Amino acid sequence: MRRGDDTLAFSRDFRLLLSAGLSVREALRSMADDPTGRHRTIAADVHEKVHSGRSLSKALEDVPSISRVLVAMVGAGETTGNVPSSIGRYVTYAERIGEARRRLAAALIYPAILLIVGLGVLGFILLFLVPRLAGVYASLNRDLPPVSRQLFMAGGWIASHPVESLLIAVALAALAFWMFATRAGRRAIVRIMTSIPWIDVRLRGVILGRLYRTLGMLTQSGIPLRQALAVAGPVTGFLLGDAIPASERDLLKGRGIATTLSANGLATVSTEPILSIGERAGDIGAAFERVADYLEERTAQELDLGLRIAEPVLGLLMSLAVGALLLLMYMPIIEISGGMI
Repeated sequence: MRRGDDTLAFSRDFRLLLSAGLSVREALRSMADDPTGRHRTIAADVHEKVHSGRSLSKALEDVPSISRVLVAMVGAGETTGNVPSSIGRYVTYAERIGEARRRLAAALIYPAILLIVGLGVLGFILLFLVPRLAGVYASLNRDLPPVSRQLFMAGGWIASHPVESLLIAVALAALAFWMFATRAGRRAIVRIMTSIPWIDVRLRGVILGRLYRTLGMLTQSGIPLRQALAVAGPVTGFLLGDAIPASERDLLKGRGIATTLSANGLATVSTEPILSIGERAGDIGAAFERVADYLEERTAQELDLGLRIAEPVLGLLMSLAVGALLLLMYMPIIEISGGMI
């Protein structure tokens, strides 16, 4: 389970017990004693630390699977004396972030299926049909069109080197698994994707929307901006991660919030004026929320439009690729048939 999902599930259960009137210790003890509870181990560990005199936020900070954002929110709740309310705000925030992630994932399902099916068909043609037809054409001892000849030479190599071909296929499968299953692999995918300007802009919009949503919640809970930036930094991933420390340094020098975020690539031409107005009005937290709303809505619309265009284009490209391979495979038969007439 992802850290954010694990934290959200824990927070929901914890908030429900606190809202029912249980104290922090009682709620944690109840979760730890529940034989069907999903977070018995975490609750027992946190309860032990709280029982020994540590604050709830410090106890949660020692749990690796708990988000630092929740830790900061609980710390703010302890300062104001309203921990249940702070956890409730975190739950609302995490549910909103999760819903945006699920919408994006759902929108990508059809293009992903289309791509996988297309690649599967191409792989079947190249690995099974081409090698078999290569042997047939070799037995005819006829001159083939140049492009078809190259295709069937590759097919003949696959047929005559099954072990090497299998090793290559396994290596490609291992590479695909590494790219999708590991953090380094996913970073490589992101770097490849962001080399396309249109995708880079939209992906940054998604990340900035998440960043501002986090900053808005934290600052409106009374957490200082520099501390909020440090807590919210991980939500930007590696793509914008370097901008967070730079922004903290600039704020420490006394520079304005809007100017600092814009100079470090964390604000756009469209969002900087919103931040400036909020900064002048002394309500930067609300400004962060408005920027998050704006970025999320605009990015969702642009991604929806992009996917509507990409789906038929991807289908057309896959059809052309399969059609071209089939044409190259059967072009010699067409020429032989024409020569017999």
